[in-house]
Amino acid sequence: MSVIQSLLEAEHSKNQVVEVTKYIGDDKSRVKELMELVLGKDKLMRQRASWVLAQFSDKKRPLISGFEKKIVQNLYLEDLHDAVIRNSLKLFEKGPIDEDLEDDLCNLCFKYLESNEYPVAIKVFSLSILEQITKKYLPLQSELINIIEDQLPYSSAGFQSRGKKILKRLKQP
Repeated sequence: MSVIQSLLEAEHSKNQVVEVTKYIGDDKSRVKELMELVLGKDKLMRQRASWVLAQFSDKKRPLISGFEKKIVQNLYLEDLHDAVIRNSLKLFEKGPIDEDLEDDLCNLCFKYLESNEYPVAIKVFSLSILEQITKKYLPLQSELINIIEDQLPYSSAGFQSRGKKILKRLKQP
């Protein structure tokens, strides 16, 4: 059993996520160890490890650059916990998104938006990702605008807030 796995099994808390993130630091072998847990078969460990992975969305994102394609492919699994989806999408929310990942992320994010079975956090991260992608592919912007406008009256406050901001930016000349 790896050190990261032991730490994640010992406690499930924000403090533990911070400790594991500190333990990994900038060590690429530890990042690889984390990714093996995120992409592994143990559902509970995938969930916990993905929470640590989400901490890499800002300052440490370059450390996971070699794993981004695997992370996106992992999103196609049928039995993923919502936390794994949410934490994986968080990595791409602020960009940049590699061109070779855009097609898959676009398809997945539209699927998350159009379905009623995904929680608001997944939908909100999907909105941000799709905003980035549709800036490059203008025909997709109208599809995103239509989905946001259709869902705004029935959606949560979080979706409404993000949706309105994105609509405003997309509709700017």
